[in-house]
Amino acid sequence: MCLNGKEFNAACSSGLIFDTISSKCSKPEESTCVRDNPCSNAVGVEYKPHQTDCNAYYMCMGQSLFKLTCSPGNSFDVTTRKCQSQARATCYGQTPQNNLVCVGISGVGSVPDPNDCTRYYLCINGQGHAQQCVPGLIFDVVTSQCNRPEVSVCVNEVVSPPTAAPAVQIPPVTPPPYVPAPIPAPMPAPIPAPVPVPSYPGTPYCTPGQEYYRSHPDCRKFYWCVYGTLHEKNCPPNQHWNPEREYCDYVWNARCSAY
Repeated sequence: MCLNGKEFNAACSSGLIFDTISSKCSKPEESTCVRDNPCSNAVGVEYKPHQTDCNAYYMCMGQSLFKLTCSPGNSFDVTTRKCQSQARATCYGQTPQNNLVCVGISGVGSVPDPNDCTRYYLCINGQGHAQQCVPGLIFDVVTSQCNRPEVSVCVNEVVSPPTAAPAVQIPPVTPPPYVPAPIPAPMPAPIPAPVPVPSYPGTPYCTPGQEYYRSHPDCRKFYWCVYGTLHEKNCPPNQHWNPEREYCDYVWNARCSAY
């Protein structure tokens, strides 16, 4: 405690700790201890994620911190360091649940839950943090984000390459006795006229054995190539295909100019 420029050592009451944000003693679950100050190494103005609350974050001004809250329906994204919709935000405020799912992933990344299409793991420095998509969305293994089911591919729906059908065993058949047929007089075979092959301008060719997306002439649609088969898909209402990110996005983010 500082009084008239002099320092006085004081202690909080039993069960309380000193909160660096409110500058008073408070309950531990409602406080931020100075030894856990996320702004201890900050330079200038920086934004840091809250340790346990996805909707909260810290604004650091030097080593001074201020706790702020995102608007309803948004969470603080640890990658962009700003509030985004919960469907797109990567939250830090979860207790590590599984380290095995993050093997081989360095830095920050997302991997699907192999048993639940609506869940995924946020990997931060090898630690897996269980996440839940908002109701109505599933985790898309192609974009590694939560999205609508009609434009997403769940981990349980990944298409496997087609396998050859087993050979059918046909029982032997005894042929009838051979009777030579009369030899007809030779006649010139007619030359068939060439059959035109239909073509559709702008339709992409799907390479067998691969799975990928292609842009559609209509901004509200996109092509999905699955092992040589072309699928035409529709974006949700009021959304356009984002060719740069390869998923349906808000119109102002997609910047589609196909029509």
